[in-house]
Amino acid sequence: MQPLLLLSLSNIFMMIALTVFLVLMITVLGEALHWRHIAALGCIMAAVGFMFVGR
Repeated sequence: MQPLLLLSLSNIFMMIALTVFLVLMITVLGEALHWRHIAALGCIMAAVGFMFVGR
């Protein structure tokens, strides 16, 4: 297994941070979940996935 690049780690961290923020936004702040939140999270997950294509 190859070590992760710094860019890969930053994308993984961004995905985790946005997921935690999304959960806190819904539970603590009581905000409604909109389609754009899910679309943004999907784009971040796709970016993380593209980082590992070809490894």
